[in-house]
Amino acid sequence: MKGTMRILTTALLLVSSFSMAEQLYISDALQAPIRSGSTDNYRIIKMINAGEPVEKVSERNGYVQIRYEGGKTGWIHQSFLMNEPSARNYIEEAKERYEPLLNENRALEAQIEKIKEQQNSVKDRLNDEKSGLELELEVLNAENEALRSEIIELRKLNEHEIELAQENEELNKKDHLQKVEITRLTQENARLQSVNRSSEWTAGALILLGGIILGSAILPRLFAKTRRKRSWDF
Repeated sequence: MKGTMRILTTALLLVSSFSMAEQLYISDALQAPIRSGSTDNYRIIKMINAGEPVEKVSERNGYVQIRYEGGKTGWIHQSFLMNEPSARNYIEEAKERYEPLLNENRALEAQIEKIKEQQNSVKDRLNDEKSGLELELEVLNAENEALRSEIIELRKLNEHEIELAQENEELNKKDHLQKVEITRLTQENARLQSVNRSSEWTAGALILLGGIILGSAILPRLFAKTRRKRSWDF
């Protein structure tokens, strides 16, 4: 019976201790010692990190009995405890809360940097293209000036050719007239030569006829005189 009452008493104490547990936090000290009893003479059973949440079970001699890590108990000096989370807890919580935002911000910064690099690349490419276009424009302007000069020369040559053509046409006309005149003169010369030959033939015929007449009229007389003279000589 006494054993049963002892167990019930212990259970009631445990239940009351659970119901009376107060949430506390380890102070900003890097680590705090947890002892097996409520004085400095008890051995240290664990060093607990700053900011860890613990439950207050009881208090004695400036020490507080705490429950930690899901059910373990020990004693820690009250100077290592406080009612609010430490600044380190807030920092860690802030880190956990804002870590995704920081990662997102880093990602955005990386994306912005990448965009800036792309913009710089595009600017460089556009500047290169601009330089190429300006150079091409200069070449085209030079070619245009050369073509203008060539056109002016061609116009001058064309005008000169027109003048030469006109002069050639005049020369052709003169040449044609000269050929016509030469043909006329050739024909006139041929006619005159024909007339001259005809005159020569007529003169020759007249001379021949005269000779014949002369021969038939004078030569017999001459022969007769010659014969008489010879007969007289004998």
